[in-house]
Amino acid sequence: MPGSGHHPYRPCHHGLSKFRSAAGEGSRDFSRRIPAIDTMRILAIDLGDKRTGLAVADQETGTVMPVAVLEIPRGPLLVDAIIELIQEHEPARLLMGLPLNMDDSEGDRAGICRTFGDSLEAASGLEVSYQDERLSSDEANRRMAGSGRTHGGKKKLRDALAACVILEDYLAR
Repeated sequence: MPGSGHHPYRPCHHGLSKFRSAAGEGSRDFSRRIPAIDTMRILAIDLGDKRTGLAVADQETGTVMPVAVLEIPRGPLLVDAIIELIQEHEPARLLMGLPLNMDDSEGDRAGICRTFGDSLEAASGLEVSYQDERLSSDEANRRMAGSGRTHGGKKKLRDALAACVILEDYLAR
């Protein structure tokens, strides 16, 4: 919201409440290491220009589910919001979608993801791995086809479903 210092994100489905984060609010120190978790949960991140989708997987059960779509620009506020989700879901590690070119080379967008991943790794103390995300949004769109959702509803869910696809591809390899 302009001028308020708060930047809301909208969850990927109705059951979650809205979340607000503000830079500099309180004296939270995210630079300390988050303790290792016994579960084998992975939090996947599909970093976008306008929206960032997140999904979580439990390797023990093989379940993958969308967590949220953050409508926060890349930078410290987005890192802050992801740290909050890390604390809530307690993953053992993070997985970032890596937008490779069709010839397997890394372009500018891959560099942006790696830089953001470095920031997130430093802030959370968790290892960040990377997974080819080519065509993950196309697969998310395919899964939503015929869902009965409005265009706006699909748009809000697409990024979290793309994060699910990234996680599924990672777990299948």
